[in-house]
Amino acid sequence: MAVWLKPHMVLVAVAVWLTGVALARGRGTSWRTVGADLAGLVVGGLLTGGAGIAAMMAAGVWSPYVTHLTTWAGEYPGADMYGPFGRGLFLLARGWQNLPWTVLYVVALPAAVAAAAGPFLGRRFAATPERALLGAALTAWAAQAFLLQHVFDYAHLPAILLAVALLLDVAAGRVWPTFALGLIAAAAHAPVFADRLTVWQRCFDAPTPALRDRLARFERIYWAELQPAVDFLTARGVTDGQVNVLSDTGLPLYTLTGLTPPTRYYIPRNNMLAYRSRHPEILAALAVAPDQRYAVVNLAGLRWRPPDGQTWKNPDAWPLPADWFGPRRWADRVAFRSGRYLVLAMPAADVPAFLADVSEF
Repeated sequence: MAVWLKPHMVLVAVAVWLTGVALARGRGTSWRTVGADLAGLVVGGLLTGGAGIAAMMAAGVWSPYVTHLTTWAGEYPGADMYGPFGRGLFLLARGWQNLPWTVLYVVALPAAVAAAAGPFLGRRFAATPERALLGAALTAWAAQAFLLQHVFDYAHLPAILLAVALLLDVAAGRVWPTFALGLIAAAAHAPVFADRLTVWQRCFDAPTPALRDRLARFERIYWAELQPAVDFLTARGVTDGQVNVLSDTGLPLYTLTGLTPPTRYYIPRNNMLAYRSRHPEILAALAVAPDQRYAVVNLAGLRWRPPDGQTWKNPDAWPLPADWFGPRRWADRVAFRSGRYLVLAMPAADVPAFLADVSEF
């Protein structure tokens, strides 16, 4: 079932199964039994896959899904989404912003590799069966997250949770390792815990933009600035397909308003980054959305910065960059402004020209 959400799970499943085979063979299990187990896994996979395909066909999305797999998906793994910074710096930044958890992640990887290799190296190197399987899962997940996926936080979160479980298993039953691990964890997490404790009670109430900003681990979505744009559009009575959020940092607007985007390219900037050969096709689709009335952008995402001495909190005190007053006068399209976010009165036909003028596309 997990493969439907992330095909990379096949690699994790294979690693765990092979480790299980090595454990079983070490206990004298016959190859016939191993073959029967494999046959059961294959049949289960086919049944689950068949059910999923049937559901997709009934929903009318199977054909587009196959088209994506056969013509689009191959471009995604090799896409350059990091620009001049490079993948390495992005990876370090992700590790930094997820501290202190990433420290446990890195510390646990050698133990995971050792535990997973044990069943293949013989009894002398054997760990407990549970630790060997857990180590195989962590090793395979980390490998596909580092080597196959792009640098996103979500790809590493499961591995961090597996790392915590593995370290607890290693320390279990040993007084001093358990004490040391607990002490290190407490010391590392104390600042985070103390920071969160001040707003603990507020987290049981309805979420507010200020609370979301307060809990954010790094600046990316600016909830207090986005909410006024949501209120503006709601007051204008917008409906599905009338608002195109061109900046990925504005995507929560769809959830906050309950709207659906005007095209299937609901993250236009990321789609353009990931599928550069498909720019004409993407731009053509963005240009013909029949009902679009507004476009939403994040100025910071377009690499604009406030003038010296000004901040995003007082946008009315400084004008938009001079380039926006060029021949196509995009500044005249601004219907509403809240911090970094702009709501532009913009029909779909103008989107390609706008992107050409104000972004790397």
